[in-house]
Amino acid sequence: MLLETLEKCVSSMQAELEPGEQQVLESGLKTLASEQSELCSKLKSEIDNVAAGAEVRKKFEDDLEAVRAWLKAKNSEAKKFGGYLPLKAVAVEKEIQQYKVQCVVLLI
Repeated sequence: MLLETLEKCVSSMQAELEPGEQQVLESGLKTLASEQSELCSKLKSEIDNVAAGAEVRKKFEDDLEAVRAWLKAKNSEAKKFGGYLPLKAVAVEKEIQQYKVQCVVLLI
């Protein structure tokens, strides 16, 4: 919009400008238009990159929340078992003895 306004101003001043000045202004306007076009395309590209980054972050945050929920559920399951259950060597030794006695009885 600003570029269009400048072009209108230059065209209205054509009668007052010398041909060299008019060419300089028109050349400047063309350069400005190409730079504006390049800037717009770069901005669109950066906007797309930011949008893609935002989507990746959203997916990551959703996955992270799912992992937290899974860990919370597993933690609750672990607490249901009454916490840490140490292996008691005495109880294991008694079971081994019982099986040995049963094996001896069966062999006799």
